[in-house]
Amino acid sequence: MTALSSAQTDSTLSGLVPSAGTLAPAFASGTTSYTASVPYATTDITVTPTAVNALATITVNGVAVTSGSPSGSI
Repeated sequence: MTALSSAQTDSTLSGLVPSAGTLAPAFASGTTSYTASVPYATTDITVTPTAVNALATITVNGVAVTSGSPSGSI
């Protein structure tokens, strides 16, 4: 996942929520790598990223995602 924005603006995330399971470690804006623990029967998962800057561009696996909206299945 990548969060990008125009120069001189904050391009960090303020939240990242998986559709199933939990993130480890717990979300922190400075953390760049997570593991999601999900139930065995889970066949796909989405993530809902929220940007600090409403003008930021967020991508998940190369696909643009609107801040506060779920990604496609990953």
